[in-house]
Amino acid sequence: MSHLAFEDRGRGTGLWMAAFFGGEFVCPLVLPAVEPAVGSLVGAVGVLGPVAALVAAGPVAARRRAGVLDPRPLPEQLA
Repeated sequence: MSHLAFEDRGRGTGLWMAAFFGGEFVCPLVLPAVEPAVGSLVGAVGVLGPVAALVAAGPVAARRRAGVLDPRPLPEQLA
């Protein structure tokens, strides 16, 4: 949250919590559906991990490409 402007920290925290608890809700639904395709629960978790990483990296890459991220250092990094 330290990378967000003070005005945006509440929204950032809310979005993070929504993603976290949404993942906790979806994971037990997705794993049993993927398990028959890969043969085991361990294999399903192995598939879900990289997929989750790609989904998480997508918005970050899109923001960087759009130039939304502010490259200036934070005030506490200047000192």
